[in-house]
Amino acid sequence: MDIFKGVEIMFFWLGVLSTLAVVLMIYLNKTYGFDWKTWTMTGFGAFLFIFCVAWSVSSVLEGEPQAAALGLVFFGSPAIILFLLARRGIVKKLKKSD
Repeated sequence: MDIFKGVEIMFFWLGVLSTLAVVLMIYLNKTYGFDWKTWTMTGFGAFLFIFCVAWSVSSVLEGEPQAAALGLVFFGSPAIILFLLARRGIVKKLKKSD
């Protein structure tokens, strides 16, 4: 009898990923001092990234690889764009302080 199937392992790793995202956001805030826009972009980007991973893994587990690929495109692309915009805001703030 298998104790852990694909869904249980997915939820475990999503919990690990969520915890790492929160810890990383807190660390970056202490290091660079986020404003409200950067917090919003980083938080929403992390949410979309975790949602993208959950969507893709669950789609593969259900036997729908095309849904997994489209989930990566539709949810992963905005997450990357939000992370890049947040990084741009941090770099701009650092250049102003110099």
